[in-house]
Amino acid sequence: MIDPLIQYSLAYFISVLLIFAAIHKLLDMRGFVQAMSDYRLLSGFSLTVAAAVLPLVELICGLALLLPQCQPLAGIVAGSLFSLYFCAIAINLARGNKSVDCGCSLFSKEASLSSWHLLRNGL
Repeated sequence: MIDPLIQYSLAYFISVLLIFAAIHKLLDMRGFVQAMSDYRLLSGFSLTVAAAVLPLVELICGLALLLPQCQPLAGIVAGSLFSLYFCAIAINLARGNKSVDCGCSLFSKEASLSSWHLLRNGL
């Protein structure tokens, strides 16, 4: 069993991360759709749906992590999101497509894909 202080600290940290990421995407939907398009994993309707759904899932998951009774399910969703992002980055790095904006930079405009992004999402 994990110490409750560690559990809640990690849950709140990931919560803040997801909430800020969602807000960033929602405030710049055009940039987020472009970043997703540059990954070349989705197109057309599926790209539009994913771009609309992902920030909402991040926001809901981030808020749910603030509620102890929701943390187990929200933790699974958060882990799934990070795994999804890990796979998208890994596919593009394997393609040699490093010039893609990761779409995750909160304060800078662009950050090209790197192994650091894989490590960060893997952790």
